[in-house]
Amino acid sequence: MGYTSIMPTEKENKKRIRRDRKEEILQAATHLFSINGFRGTSLASIAEEVGLTEQGVLHYFPSKANLLQSVFAYRDQQDEDKYSKFIDRDSLSLEEMFDALEKLVAQNEQIPGLVRLFSVLVGESIRNDHPSHEYFDQRYKRIRDVFTEHL
Repeated sequence: MGYTSIMPTEKENKKRIRRDRKEEILQAATHLFSINGFRGTSLASIAEEVGLTEQGVLHYFPSKANLLQSVFAYRDQQDEDKYSKFIDRDSLSLEEMFDALEKLVAQNEQIPGLVRLFSVLVGESIRNDHPSHEYFDQRYKRIRDVFTEHL
C-alpha cells in the first residue's frame, strides 16, 4: 500500500500565505517615480514590478496620489531611522549635524527624479486645498522642531 501525503506542497503553502505587500509596493513606486516621474509612472507598471494587478495595488493605496504621498512618508521614515542616532542624542555637534546632512544630500543625488518630483509637490502643496498640503506642513514643522532643539 502506497503512502499518500495529505500535507500541502510548498507551492500550495505559498499560495495560502497572505502577506502585507505595502513595503514592496513602496519600494517599487519609489524606484519607478524616481526614474519616470509621477506622470510617467503608471499604476500598471508598479503593479507589474511587484507581481500584482492594478487593483491589487489599489487595495493597499486607494489612489496613485495617495501612493505618491506614501512614498514620501516612507522615504522620510527611512531617513529618520537612518539618522535617528543623531536626532535622539541630547547634544549634537554642528560637525555631526552637517555630516549627516551631507550624507543625506549625497543619497538624494542618486535619485534626482524623485527629488525633482518632491520639489514640485512642495511648491504645489502651498495651497491649502492641495492633497499634500497637510503632509508637507507637518513634515516641515517636525524638521524645524528637530533643528530648533539641536541648534
